[in-house]
Amino acid sequence: MANNHMKKVGIKIAFSIILLGSFLSIIGFSLSGFDITKYQTNDHHWYQLISIPKHIGSK
Repeated sequence: MANNHMKKVGIKIAFSIILLGSFLSIIGFSLSGFDITKYQTNDHHWYQLISIPKHIGSK
């Protein structure tokens, strides 16, 4: 019974962390003025996992 309760608590904590991270990301993006050009990517680095195409969000 206690094991089942710990699983539920773990799921709630994980979901809370995901929500907090999403909220902080939205705040950071809004502080940039919702300007995608402020997030220039360099595709030549080995650590570049996600690349946002340049044409998205352009005016």
